[in-house]
Amino acid sequence: CGLGDVNRKSVAGALSGLVAALLVNALVVFANGLPPVWYALAVVVALTSTALELWSPRGTDDFSMATGNALVCWAFGAWFLSR
Repeated sequence: CGLGDVNRKSVAGALSGLVAALLVNALVVFANGLPPVWYALAVVVALTSTALELWSPRGTDDFSMATGNALVCWAFGAWFLSR
């Protein structure tokens, strides 16, 4: 009923969100002609988005997903540029 309550998510909703994120992310990678390693980032971002949406307390999922994915992308950039 309030901030911090655990959400009840459906399996179908979580799976459709994961599939949609995978498709959109892969399309962005493909459309920009990025190297194959970027597909790995697309998969990780889709998985972390799904996990963070499922496990974040109610009312915090938008912040959790944006912050979590920003950290994943930052780590990817740090790793990718260090190679």
